[in-house]
Amino acid sequence: MEVTAQAPAVWIQLLGSFRVVLGRSPDQPQRFRSRTAERLLASLALRLGHAVHKGELLEALWPASDGDRQAQNLRKAISDIRQVLEDGSTVVLSHGDRLWLDSAQVQTDVDRFKRLTDAGLEGNESEQNLRAALKLYGGPLLAEEEEPWLQVHRMELEERFGQSVEQMIALLLSSEKYDEALRIGRQAVIAAPLREDVHMALIRAYASSGLRTEAIRQFEELESLLSNQWGESPSQKSVETFEALWGQREPPPLREAPPESPGGAISANSSFYISRECDQVFRRAIARSEATILIHGPRQVGKTSLLGRVLNGARADFKVAITDFQVLSRPQMADADSFSRALAYGFATQLGVRVDFAEVWNDWIGPNSNLHSVVEAVLRQVEGPVVWAMDEADRLFGVEFADDFFGLVRSWHNLRAMDSGGPFSRLSLVISYATEAHLFIQDINQSPFNVGIRIPVRDFAEADVEELSLRYGLRLAHQDVRRLFDLTGGQPFLTRKALDALVHGGGTVESLQRNAVDEDGPFGEHLRRLLFVTSRDPITREEIARFLRRQPFSDPKTPLRLMAGGMLIRNTSGQLEFRVPAYRPFLERYLLGSG
Repeated sequence: MEVTAQAPAVWIQLLGSFRVVLGRSPDQPQRFRSRTAERLLASLALRLGHAVHKGELLEALWPASDGDRQAQNLRKAISDIRQVLEDGSTVVLSHGDRLWLDSAQVQTDVDRFKRLTDAGLEGNESEQNLRAALKLYGGPLLAEEEEPWLQVHRMELEERFGQSVEQMIALLLSSEKYDEALRIGRQAVIAAPLREDVHMALIRAYASSGLRTEAIRQFEELESLLSNQWGESPSQKSVETFEALWGQREPPPLREAPPESPGGAISANSSFYISRECDQVFRRAIARSEATILIHGPRQVGKTSLLGRVLNGARADFKVAITDFQVLSRPQMADADSFSRALAYGFATQLGVRVDFAEVWNDWIGPNSNLHSVVEAVLRQVEGPVVWAMDEADRLFGVEFADDFFGLVRSWHNLRAMDSGGPFSRLSLVISYATEAHLFIQDINQSPFNVGIRIPVRDFAEADVEELSLRYGLRLAHQDVRRLFDLTGGQPFLTRKALDALVHGGGTVESLQRNAVDEDGPFGEHLRRLLFVTSRDPITREEIARFLRRQPFSDPKTPLRLMAGGMLIRNTSGQLEFRVPAYRPFLERYLLGSG
């Protein structure tokens, strides 16, 4: 049967960070007068149900003090604990030279984790108990502590976690629950990044799902982590397992090509989504509840798809709201007040909070203050961590009220550090944009664009193009994969357009190369739009013409604008070149009259 637990009078969290809450106020962590009181409580909680000799505690907690000072420190620490936790009943029990916690009143995540893993690994309602155990594991035992006596306990719990991940993923794969197996595996490598068995369990999930590129990337990440941390390589067993999965294995079975034409964001659950390094970095940043996460990359590189994919997986542990500035109407963008009302309404609605704007919106305090008040009120009504993603932030760049709004967003970032127990301490902001912010934001230091974690989103690598071709039902020769990559430069949208043309048009890679720059070719609509965008501004048109003639730009800001717009990139040598190789011959034909 599934292991269940009643709400305790005292709950002590030891996995990851140390946290103590009382049953009468479960949302309010308890604070103790001294660090030694916390360490003593953690020591007793780790041995819940067992009496601990006082001498062992004295030597572990105060090894440098003499006997009298040790005894005095112990008495004071016990007094501090009782003052916080005891309300008419005794939580810390003692008899003679031994101390222990009353297990009838105290529960710990470690004790429950052990019970759940014991039941799950023994086959007792395995899936339910293991799922609950993995959700409970918040990281290494007392992760911030480096006490030697903790290492044995920490290693035991990490071993249990690794075994539970392996068995849980095996159960899910046997039931063909591939998406859940991948989700659990990805979360597990974040919680235990140096556990080789956890990485290998995720690699098996990738293999069973036919995700060759992701499996290879995961093994390379394992190699890098082990090398950087300990100067070691994966074990021979892991190497042999990986080679058995991908070394001599036949290519994965071909999948049916997608019926829809490429364009726009890819569904969060699409099997045609290609995971890249930015996915892993973004997942880790979300799992750590970073204050501000900046998703940056040129247009049509997959930023919106990345947001959807990662945030969809995060909804199990976070409340998520997404604001797409691209879909805001012209009246909503007309002035700061209309804009702030639209944001406040969308944020509250997505988090399930009703707001009476007639009551809370005061015209005399201004849109920024009103928006701040609504967001704060919503956060106070929502439990747990919250992620607010803002997509297509470029649309605000250059708008009259942009600096004021981004200054407000920066203040939310600062509140995380200034008020660690306040509502904004639970808010993570994700901002996705293409254009370099410093070209438009007057004071970059009063905006969120120079703080937080910056995650670049780049085009596909050649291995990604090969993986996506397999998912389209194609088995291209290596030289054809290389030609296809050279044709599109790995630009995700055009890569999908090319593969779609091969599947539905019946052509070859060679014919794609011949027709790549034709207006009626597979890239015709994209190239026509590119020509329109570059030609409507005479200054931009002339700057591009100068680049085509291999002349220097007249405006030093032009390269930044063209890179943000997705036209240019810097190669490995630091030189500017067209992001898509087909751009040069096409633009030479229409802007220079050649070809």
